[in-house]
Amino acid sequence: MTELTSHRTLGLRKALGERPDVAFVAALHVLTLKTFYHYGSDSCLELDLKSVSFGTQAPGLNDSVSAEAIRVRHESWSKALPKESADLWDALQEWDGDSRAALFAHIVSLSVNAVYEPWNRRPRAAAHADRLAQAVDLDMAAAGWKPSVDNFLGRVTKARILQAVSQAKGQRAADRIEHLKKGDMAAEAQTLLADTGWLPEPLRTVDRCASKVEPTLINDLLRLSNNRRQSVAKRPWSKTSRSRKMRWPTTLPTRSRPNNRQRLARLARRRRRAFLMGNDHGAKSA
Repeated sequence: MTELTSHRTLGLRKALGERPDVAFVAALHVLTLKTFYHYGSDSCLELDLKSVSFGTQAPGLNDSVSAEAIRVRHESWSKALPKESADLWDALQEWDGDSRAALFAHIVSLSVNAVYEPWNRRPRAAAHADRLAQAVDLDMAAAGWKPSVDNFLGRVTKARILQAVSQAKGQRAADRIEHLKKGDMAAEAQTLLADTGWLPEPLRTVDRCASKVEPTLINDLLRLSNNRRQSVAKRPWSKTSRSRKMRWPTTLPTRSRPNNRQRLARLARRRRRAFLMGNDHGAKSA
């Protein structure tokens, strides 16, 4: 019996690999069993799904806009699925392609884990989270996150608070609260940053934050680029180059001259690394 079913298993693997449509339904079936039913053994596919639980990572996390939206969406799918797991395969077969794709997207989304932990560093996973954020055009400000005393301003240094206010409201606004004590400064900064869409580095999407960088920073980058080109143009000409009427190239090769968007994206990544290293150092000191 074992030998015969081994041959059948190989036959099923070969046939399923040639039917992407059936393979998608089979994968959706087993992942739905794991997510919505107590017993997920009604499938011969050995796929698993992990979903991290946040616990007490951040105050108000379970009451956030994103958490509530996920909870409502999960309950809606739970009502749409059959009560008995044995009826799930037939139900999925009757659904249209859009409904299957939407259910699949919801289930896969529950497996996302982009949490940074000092004792469990995963640089490749963090890099993939950045790419995923770009792919879905994630905007944490539109998702409902706002800087407050509880979730950010009361847990960072005064320098970080002033930096945030300067980025969102300008240096004059930061100078007006510079003399305040830490608690008063955090409370005043919460009022100043309300409805500005400002986000700390770990919550920013690279392409999206590149378009929102301060104009002064863009001007500084452009000025540095212009100074570099002028220094090249002012280099002394040699006798050989004069006699042969040779010219210095007016433009540098494309590879050596990244555009402004690439410069800003690189700067955003550096700021993000500096922010994470600062938090890590503070945790070790504590």
